[in-house]
Amino acid sequence: GTLTISGTGAMADYSLSFYENVFETENPGTLYEATSAPWGEYYSLIRAIVLNDGVGSIGINAFNGCLMAESVQISASVTAISHSAFLFCDAIQTYTVDPDNTCFSSDTTGCLYNKDKTELLRYPTGSERTAFTVPDTVTTIAAYAFNGQAYSSEYSTPLFAGHLEEITVSASVTKVGYSAFANNDDLRCVRILNPNCSLGDGDQAIGCEPFIYFWDGDWVPNQLKIYGYLGSTTEASAHMLQEGLPFESEKDRFVALCPTDYTHTTIKAEATDPTCTAPGHSAGWYCEDCGVWLSGETIPPINHRNQYEVAATEATETAHGAMAGVWCPDCETWLSGHDVIHNHLGEQRVIKEPTETEEGIVEIRCTVCGEWGQYTADPTGSQPDDDNNGGSSGGFWQEITGFFRGIIDWFLRLFKWLG
Repeated sequence: GTLTISGTGAMADYSLSFYENVFETENPGTLYEATSAPWGEYYSLIRAIVLNDGVGSIGINAFNGCLMAESVQISASVTAISHSAFLFCDAIQTYTVDPDNTCFSSDTTGCLYNKDKTELLRYPTGSERTAFTVPDTVTTIAAYAFNGQAYSSEYSTPLFAGHLEEITVSASVTKVGYSAFANNDDLRCVRILNPNCSLGDGDQAIGCEPFIYFWDGDWVPNQLKIYGYLGSTTEASAHMLQEGLPFESEKDRFVALCPTDYTHTTIKAEATDPTCTAPGHSAGWYCEDCGVWLSGETIPPINHRNQYEVAATEATETAHGAMAGVWCPDCETWLSGHDVIHNHLGEQRVIKEPTETEEGIVEIRCTVCGEWGQYTADPTGSQPDDDNNGGSSGGFWQEITGFFRGIIDWFLRLFKWLG
């Protein structure tokens, strides 16, 4: 039914009372906590709340725990609303304020604001939308603004399932109040775009108060990630929240936003080692869309620092030789030299006979790989040059000429010794 509040002046402030929990059918005798106002015992029957003209203010805990109410109508005469007035009214889908009200207003999203919409007072936690962006007119989010989900007396499981999974707090917001985002089990992401937004209690700029609810001396955390810019009050508050939680399973609540575009995907990346040609990076935040690191330090390339020279090896009948070169064991790369040397032990064929004035061409097959190597032969009428034997290094004709010159030199030395 509809609960209508009539009369003039301020409503009374109320405490909380325990009533029979009509939702716990499997556990009869359990209790439910709601407002101690005269209508409190009817908490499960109230579907709409109407405040008639003449009501001056809405008191503390006035409708706290009326979790089945789906709408609230506020008349032009209301000038003050307690932060806890609609706490745990989880099914509310719309707050509607009389346009003539000089202190409060509402919009098409069903939210409750002050008159000029610079303060968001209550979000309709019964709305079926899964994402909400705070309007850029808002500079303050009031205490308990998004706080939802009433619990049984054991505070074990919520009695009403919410829908909101993602909240984007616009850059215009400079202050977020106590327990603003608490008690929303479906809430997975709070994205705060102002790097200097005050998230503390009272005059403190940094604190975890907007994300928790204090109950019987225990922290009751939400299952959410807190997105903000590196070095922001959001990052500091998220770390403070993490340090204060007693649950080891609650890890890494903070997620860095990319300064280029907050909708980008950022990841907390492990450190990467530098290579010989590419830099590495210490662990930090990385934007997959921009391809840039948002935190951490760049580690310069190691530039083949462990390179060393390798001597040449001769070709054999069963293995190639190699020219001298420089080897880098870090990237397993030859930096210079190390060209393959084929042997000259296989089949030979003359492609072009040398003449007195022209070089010849001989091909010799490598016994290792079967590849034919082509070599030049000196003109028959030329004198071999001592430096290069008149042709390519290792040429066939150079080898023949050198062989016979060696024999002649040996006989000349023998004759000289005998003479």
